Amino acid sequence: MYPIFPVFSNNEVGYLIKEKSSCLGFQAEKEWTIEEWKKNQGIYAYDKMNETYKGITLHEYFQKGNKLDSGKAKMLYRACYDIDEFRKFLFKTSFLIYTM
Repeated sequence: MYPIFPVFSNNEVGYLIKEKSSCLGFQAEKEWTIEEWKKNQGIYAYDKMNETYKGITLHEYFQKGNKLDSGKAKMLYRACYDIDEFRKFLFKTSFLIYTM
């Protein structure tokens, strides 16, 4: 979303706007509200996809300063960013047997 960066706090969202010379939008004559710009750029589809991820990262467990051990952190990374490997883990190990 460069140059707009969402900042989350509990259930509220704010935005940090970084003005950089590499962003040509700051040289344009038209001024946009954040909502107009997000609509124009098709950001709402990505916002919807990120809702689940925000639910994880803003979970009370993490808000209290807790951290995942390295194994759980790797699994979370795999589930979010390496879907093929996560699928293999789920269906080619006994994981589902023990969780049902």
